[in-house]
Amino acid sequence: SYFEYATFLAVELFKDCDYAIFEAGVGGEYDATSVFDKSLSIFTKVGFDHTQILGDSLEKIARTKFKVMAKQALISSEQDERVLQMAQKIAFLKNTKLYFSWQLKDENLMQLNEYVQKYDLPEFLRH
Repeated sequence: SYFEYATFLAVELFKDCDYAIFEAGVGGEYDATSVFDKSLSIFTKVGFDHTQILGDSLEKIARTKFKVMAKQALISSEQDERVLQMAQKIAFLKNTKLYFSWQLKDENLMQLNEYVQKYDLPEFLRH
């Protein structure tokens, strides 16, 4: 797919970087980015997208996305309760330290918001 090709090109472009941040396409185990070693996974709100690949229920979609959870993960607190429960279950099984966005300290959020505004980043990064 186009996304897989773009991911391959990004890997080549960033090959000399110590760290890189990749955004998943469909997310989860079927995503081109799932093959990378990662130290942190960040999960935004899980919803009904890419159902033909990820599953036809919120639980199936969440399970598929969370299967690639790194040893540390941050999840948006704005989730359906079933999604939060699935995240906690998979984090436990994978021995992952799971953080929720509501746990971020106010000063960290202020710094993040300043950064987002300074570089005119997308609205979803604003808390």
